[in-house]
Amino acid sequence: MKNLEINSDKLTTVGVMLLLALMLMSLISDLHKLIRHDITVRPFNVSDWLVTIFLLFMTPSILRDAEWRRAYPYGLIGFCCTTAILLLRAAAYWFKLPVEVQGSFWIGLTVLEMAASLFILVEGVRWFSKQARWV
Repeated sequence: MKNLEINSDKLTTVGVMLLLALMLMSLISDLHKLIRHDITVRPFNVSDWLVTIFLLFMTPSILRDAEWRRAYPYGLIGFCCTTAILLLRAAAYWFKLPVEVQGSFWIGLTVLEMAASLFILVEGVRWFSKQARWV
C-alpha cells in the first residue's frame, strides 16, 4: 500500500485543504443559484467593508511581486476577481441600479464569483500536486 507524503508543514496543508473545500462549496452554491435562478442580494455588512479595504490594500502589493505571479498565477487571478466582486458589491450598495439592470448585474456577479472560486481551486490543486507524492 502506498502512502501519501506531503512536502509541507501540516498547518499549511490543512489551510490549503480548508480553502479548497470552501471554494468547492462556493462554486457549487453559485452554480445552484444560477440553475435555480435564485439570485438574492445580501446586505453589505461591516465585515464586508473591512475585507474589501484589506483586499484593496493587499492587491497592488501582491500583484507587484513577480515571484508570486510566477508561482501562483491562477490564485492571483482568483484573488483579483474576489477583490473586484467586493468592489462591485460596494458600488451596488451605494448606487441604486434600475430594476431592469439589477438582475443582470447580480447574475454577472455570481458568474464572476464562480470564476474566482474556480481559479483558486485550480491553484490549490496545482499547489497540492507539487507538494504531494506517493511513496
